[in-house]
Formats: sequence, C-alpha cells, structure tokens
Amino acid sequence: MLGSSADSALLAAQRGLPYNLAAFINPQADPALIQYYKERFQPSELQQQPYAILTMSVFCADTEEQAAKLAHTHDINFFRFVTGQAGEVSLTPAEAAEFPMTPQLQSFIQDRSRLRATGTVEQVKEKITRQAEVFSADEIMAVTNMHYFEDRKRSFELLKQAF
Repeated sequence: MLGSSADSALLAAQRGLPYNLAAFINPQADPALIQYYKERFQPSELQQQPYAILTMSVFCADTEEQAAKLAHTHDINFFRFVTGQAGEVSLTPAEAAEFPMTPQLQSFIQDRSRLRATGTVEQVKEKITRQAEVFSADEIMAVTNMHYFEDRKRSFELLKQAF
C-alpha cells in the first residue's frame, strides 16, 4: 500500500499489507512511520511479516551539475503544477533555468530535496543507502520524473550501475 502518513502506515499494518512510504510525495516523511507500521503489523494471508519500501525521487546523471539541472526542472514544473501555474506544457530544462526564483519557490525546492537522491552514481548510492538505513526500509523504489525520456532512461542506467 502506497502512503505518506501515519494513517496509511496504520491501515497497511492493520490489513497485513506491505507498506510503501512515498517520500517522493511527502519529502518531510518521518523515519518513525516505517517503525510505526512494523510495530503495529498484523499478519495476513497475503503477508506474514511486515515489509516496508521507501520510494524516493532520484536524479542521477553523469555529472553533479547535470543531475542538479534535472532536479531543478522537475521542481519548477511541480511548483507550477501545485500553484496552478502549469498550463498544459511542462517547461524544458532551458526554460526552467530562466524561471524566476522567488523566496516561496526557494523554500519549496529546499523542502522537496530533503529525502531525494541527486548527483552522480556515487552520490546517489550513498544517499539511498543512508536513507534505507535511517528508515529501516526493506527495499528502496526510485521515481525519476524528468522532462526528457532519455535523461530518465540514463538515470535508471546509472542507478543500476550503483547497485
């Protein structure tokens, strides 16, 4: 069950379901949510033991600078979406680079980047490994929302190399 709150963690535990903590949706997710789920888990026919997945946003590229641009483009487009400014077309990386950086946007980006893994293969591997330990996750799932499909594909190729 995908969730991002204590309510969803409890529901998954009570139903004896695996729990997927959506840090890509709630980047302020508390590591205690997975522990909360595991402590309250009730076995079911489907699942005898608790099983927790942490899903993170991942922006992996050949260089740290490229990864930062990919994450920035996503952040700008997501900010435009949640504030009703998106229109019908996502901004390209070049357009996102020119988007005005307001204090509100800066704060939004800072909040969104706490639990994501952005950078080179080594940097991403280190962040994912650390978050898996902090959250006591049994598995990590990656979401790579990028403007260009080729960038998304490359991110997954590099992520595969990391592990």
